[in-house]
Amino acid sequence: MSALRTASGLLAAFLLLAASARAEDAAGRAFVEQELQPTDVLVGERVEYVLRVGLESSWRTWLVPEIDRPLDLPVRVASAAIKPAGARPVDEGEQGDASFVLDGHVVRGVREVVTRQGRRYDTITLRREWRVSEAGTTLFRAPRMTIRAGRDWSESLLGTRVPGEVVEYDVAGETARLVVRDPPEEGRPRGWVDAVGRFGVDASLEALRPVDQRVLRVTLRITGSGNLATLTPPGKAALAGFHVLGTLDETQGNTRTLVYDLVAVDAHRDAVEPLELVSYDPEAREYVVTSSAGLPVPEAWRAPLEPEVVVRTPPWVVWLAAGLVALLGLGLWQRVRGAASARRGEAGSHAGTWTALLGALEHQQPDVGEHFTAWVGERLGVPPASLVGEDVRAKLEAAGLPSTVAERTAVALNAFVRARYGAPVAPADVLDADLLEAIATATSGHHGPE
Repeated sequence: MSALRTASGLLAAFLLLAASARAEDAAGRAFVEQELQPTDVLVGERVEYVLRVGLESSWRTWLVPEIDRPLDLPVRVASAAIKPAGARPVDEGEQGDASFVLDGHVVRGVREVVTRQGRRYDTITLRREWRVSEAGTTLFRAPRMTIRAGRDWSESLLGTRVPGEVVEYDVAGETARLVVRDPPEEGRPRGWVDAVGRFGVDASLEALRPVDQRVLRVTLRITGSGNLATLTPPGKAALAGFHVLGTLDETQGNTRTLVYDLVAVDAHRDAVEPLELVSYDPEAREYVVTSSAGLPVPEAWRAPLEPEVVVRTPPWVVWLAAGLVALLGLGLWQRVRGAASARRGEAGSHAGTWTALLGALEHQQPDVGEHFTAWVGERLGVPPASLVGEDVRAKLEAAGLPSTVAERTAVALNAFVRARYGAPVAPADVLDADLLEAIATATSGHHGPE
């Protein structure tokens, strides 16, 4: 038994010495390094991650490739180079043509021959650049490189060199730490959101044709260096009093261009206010406010002082005044009365909106939209003022209208809203007998007119 213990101890000592020798061999003949530039940054700044692998030039002859394809360095690297929290890649393209295996994939970097402590190394350098958007600390674990070297080489029957033994060596790098901080709170203006860098702001206004649509196009250009592509652009406060029809956002090089199509909805707004950007300049270590000039709005493109519905007399006058009034005033009115009879005591006060809507249709009044909105609101038991906005269809469905009826009703309501601000909308284009009957039928259990 004692002899067995002695043999086991000798074997363990031998394996430990062999492993130590292999580690010394690898440590002197190969290296893997990671580096962050810089290691302490502000939210919005760029960070460059550098991974460099090196192999002693004279040792390459004895290496055994792990995959069946040619590699410039036949090594395998496991990297913990996960992106920091909230990081956005700036450039992850290949910067060279020298290949090795990284995290199970063949990647390419820049080849270079360097000399360290009298030894010549073939190296490949891989670079990744990120823009960080969240404060915090990220620890990058040490990368590890695995090398397979052959021993006792001989020549096969096919004339190729084959190793009698393959030994794997592991080489580890060092950990790295990245600290991302928010800009200082001291001296921070209330208008700062997330812009970090040095920027300039410029804006222009174009009044689009035709005039009766009153569409204004505001182009905002932000130039400079920093988190240009990710910063929150100015505009919300300056564009108050205007309805935004659409936005285009594009970044090329050091210029970010935003295009807003607007319609004035506030009669007291005769200009687009200056577009102001508050940023933190890390070089100057101070907050900077830059803004564009105010943009006067041509008079013809301003919101009317007294909004009114634009009404086209033909064809809806003849069609609605005769056919719709006859059909709805008799047939539909009777159905609505019948559906509401069970709720006579509760719903009797709602008949006025229906009568007013029919009167507006019959007498070609410009306030058809207001009477229609009031009638729909009372049929559903919701405030008429709430039946506006992009989510009006969802509100109608939530109040009990079937999806198809809600969709058509939303189209009519939104058309009448646009008409109040001068858009050319004719009631006959969005309102017909079928729609009114569908609304009345679907809301027969609501507070309908009596």
